[in-house]
Amino acid sequence: MLTFQGGNVGIGTANPTSALHVLRSPTTLKDAPMQEWDPATEGYNLTLSNYSGIHGIDYRFTQLHNNIAIPVLTFQAGNVGIGTTEPIAPLHILKSPVALKDVPMQEWDPSTAGYNLTLSNYNGPHGIDYRFTQRHNDIAIPVLTFQAGNVGIGTTEPIAPLHILKSPVALKDVPMQEWDPSTAGYNLTLSNYNGEHGIDYRFTQLHNGSPISVLAFQGGNVGIGTTSPDSKLTVNGTIHSKEVRIDLNVSGGWPDYVFKPEYNLLPLNEVKLYVDKHYHLPEMPTEKEVALNGINVGEINKLLLKKVEELTLYLIQQKQETDKQNKARQQQINELKDLVSKLIK
Repeated sequence: MLTFQGGNVGIGTANPTSALHVLRSPTTLKDAPMQEWDPATEGYNLTLSNYSGIHGIDYRFTQLHNNIAIPVLTFQAGNVGIGTTEPIAPLHILKSPVALKDVPMQEWDPSTAGYNLTLSNYNGPHGIDYRFTQRHNDIAIPVLTFQAGNVGIGTTEPIAPLHILKSPVALKDVPMQEWDPSTAGYNLTLSNYNGEHGIDYRFTQLHNGSPISVLAFQGGNVGIGTTSPDSKLTVNGTIHSKEVRIDLNVSGGWPDYVFKPEYNLLPLNEVKLYVDKHYHLPEMPTEKEVALNGINVGEINKLLLKKVEELTLYLIQQKQETDKQNKARQQQINELKDLVSKLIK
């Protein structure tokens, strides 16, 4: 019997009190058959049951196979159980017998386990380890392993928070992305190499069949566009940024000291002698040094500021001398005017 009432649907009841209300008489603990493969026997049926448990009413989907009840799905105290009638976690999957076990997740060919994906657990030194294993041509290949807080891809013994391994254990490339599976011309690959700093790791992009270094980790350094970074961050190319902030070592003093009275400002005539001899300002790097070593952006900006402040002092000095000369000239002009006035009278 099917009843529609107040937006609710009732099966087996004329007064449904919820969106879907299924009732089987008498009103006691009951089973509601969901599907019968053979109406003449209950040996191959699927049943929805409820039970009074310590958590209230539990609901279970049970499959009868050869008259053996197999728990399929259980809802209990907010937990969901698959293969168990007593789930103790939000999702509890159990395969009988209760021992080290494999839970098939997907079978490409039901007639053989040669191409299956399996979730397994093992008693290891760290407790229970969990592994996803793929079988290919009946060879077990570890896909994903959870062990002691570590995650392993391609290994069953991860020793780091993320441990990626490709067999055989040798210098290797791990394809990260393939745009065209039929060719490696446009792929992204993670590689490792035995270098003087130990194992170096590189992300390489193949474009039109040519390898382009994207990211390299070597000796604690990171390289972008280079496989041989010589600093914490080495970039072979142009950096486009809205803002760059540099922390400077100002232990030697920020150039504000130039304006202090005790600062010894080099006279301009000595600056001229130095420039005529060396072809660059005092303390500034030479063209040869810049070509060989590049420039330290923070230090060169500090030096440039110092030279600007020294130039400001030279201008102040020049103005003071000019004002002094103008004052003397004005005094002479005034004296000459007075003398002319006296002579005219």
